[in-house]
Amino acid sequence: MAQWTNIPTDRIEPGKPIRAIDGLALRDNPIAIAEGASGAPRVQRAGIQDSAINASKIASNAVTTAKVNNRAITEAKLATGSAERNWVLARTAGASAGAVGTYAFVTKASTSGGIYSWDSTVPGSRIVPASIIDSALGSTSFLSGTWRVMGRQIDVKVGAVEQEATLALRIS
Repeated sequence: MAQWTNIPTDRIEPGKPIRAIDGLALRDNPIAIAEGASGAPRVQRAGIQDSAINASKIASNAVTTAKVNNRAITEAKLATGSAERNWVLARTAGASAGAVGTYAFVTKASTSGGIYSWDSTVPGSRIVPASIIDSALGSTSFLSGTWRVMGRQIDVKVGAVEQEATLALRIS
C-alpha cells in the first residue's frame, strides 16, 4: 500500500526544480488515495463512475444486513424459490393459535352487537372461537388483538338460536 505524504505548498514552485522526495509523493499520493491510505483524502460518492462497483468488486461479507437500506429491497429483489417458500410456511406452521398472522373460525360474543362484514376489523374482545357443530354463544373465551374479517358472515341456526360465524385473520 502506498503511503500518503502531505506536500507543503511552498515546496513546489513554478520554474524551480522539484525535490526527489516531493516527486515520489506526487507519484505515490494518487495511489494512496485510491487505496484509502491513512491521512489520504477519501474518494467521494460523486467521484465514482456509475456502475463501476459490481459484485466482483465487493469483498466477501463486506455488505452486512445492517448496511442495507430496507427501502432499497423491492419485491423484485426477493428470492421466490422453494427454499424461501418453505421458510415462510415453517414459520406459519409454527405459530400458536391466535398469534398475529393466523386465522380462526370465529363468531360474535353473546354480549357484542353489530355486524362484522368483509374486510372490517374487530377487536378480539368482541369475538370468540366458533365451531360448526357447537354453539359458542355465551362463551367467555374472548380472543386477543385485532382481527380482520375474511369472509361473509353466515347465519347458522343452532337449535332456536341464530348465530353468525366467519373466518378472521389476526392483524395485531
